[in-house]
Amino acid sequence: MDARQKLIVLQMAIKVADVGHMATHYEQHVEWSRLL
Repeated sequence: MDARQKLIVLQMAIKVADVGHMATHYEQHVEWSRLL
């Protein structure tokens, strides 16, 4: 995998994590946000 492909994979992982975060229970959302 070249550097460009690695960057695309990382960008996709961040987007998926961001969307997945909205699907959690409110309490978990608050806890994860607090940890950031």
